[in-house]
Amino acid sequence: MFQSKTSGGNSDNKNIKLLSVVTILLFAGVLRFSLLSTTYQYPSGEEAIYGLIAKELIEDGKITIKPYNVSYGGGTYVESFLSALSFKVFGISNISLKIPILLLSLVSLGLVLFLGFRFLGPRYGIVWGIIYGFCPAFAKWNFTPRGGYIGLLVFIPLLIIFFLQIYKESGYKNIILFGFLSAFAFWNQPLILSFLITFSLFFFITNLNHITTALTKSILYIFISLFPRIFIEFFRESSLLLGSFVS
Repeated sequence: MFQSKTSGGNSDNKNIKLLSVVTILLFAGVLRFSLLSTTYQYPSGEEAIYGLIAKELIEDGKITIKPYNVSYGGGTYVESFLSALSFKVFGISNISLKIPILLLSLVSLGLVLFLGFRFLGPRYGIVWGIIYGFCPAFAKWNFTPRGGYIGLLVFIPLLIIFFLQIYKESGYKNIILFGFLSAFAFWNQPLILSFLITFSLFFFITNLNHITTALTKSILYIFISLFPRIFIEFFRESSLLLGSFVS
């Protein structure tokens, strides 16, 4: 009998959590689409470049336009490809350009809600989700394609969730997997570097009883996280240098 009541209570708590998450996401989505129907639908000059790249992708299947910040983040390509897909589905328009960014902002909010509910509890999860989801300071980034910044807001809670799951038992396999995820986040937008250094310090500090293991884990993680982008940038610069020398 007591077990039945406990099960019912757990079921009610789960239903309340689910209802809270759905409600926050729904209202946040309505707010974003409402703002997108105002002057926020019109892209700036920088945002328009992403629209031109997306248009070129669906018309010619290639990218010849090079935005000035292309070397700073792979998020440029991600956002352009997502906008091209949106153009294919909804047609070419200002709103179609920004729909993928808006949806990614809701993914970011969903991850923040999960992080809050999972590690802080329902009450703080709801408060945290409402503050993050309806904060005016983040409003502009909810539908602005600009070099991977919206991807940055997705990767931050995602990396924190992953880290909190593995840091107590940070075996080499988990660190390698986490390193590859971090490498993709770093490729998307290098501003994530501050987080990667912080995680590396945590791996070092939590293994201080074995200094060799601490150094190995922290160096392994930071190497896997940074090396792919460094290699890509070095290869790109070498190719440009060789091309200019040949020409």
